[in-house]
Amino acid sequence: PDGARLAVGTDDGRVLLLEPGGARPWERRQGGQVKWLAFSPDGARLHAAGHATPIQAYDAATGAPGAALGGSDQDTWGLLATADRLYATVGQTPTANAAAQVLVLDPRTLEAVEVLPAPEVEKVVLARPGELLGV
Repeated sequence: PDGARLAVGTDDGRVLLLEPGGARPWERRQGGQVKWLAFSPDGARLHAAGHATPIQAYDAATGAPGAALGGSDQDTWGLLATADRLYATVGQTPTANAAAQVLVLDPRTLEAVEVLPAPEVEKVVLARPGELLGV
């Protein structure tokens, strides 16, 4: 959020936090392919998700895992954090053959606040910080 840290997700399932000068405060193995990362606006949490992996919250300072949602049969196609919500476009892996949904989650607990059916949706977009433009 402040531009001083960079989060990186890898195809081999790692989540890394990098700082200027190459410092690596922490690294975690999540499993699956980590394709989406979203810092909370205050920088306290980092959310990670991707192919065949749950949505996982981490303490951005320590890397300690927090709440998780989903399992290895879940694909996430978009992830976006606002001050009070985490938006995730999710579906099942191709073998499960389920329609996509946009999950509106509490960013601390990852509990669903709302579930929007979205069979044709792959991304979520913000118009301004904290304002959902469309799905």
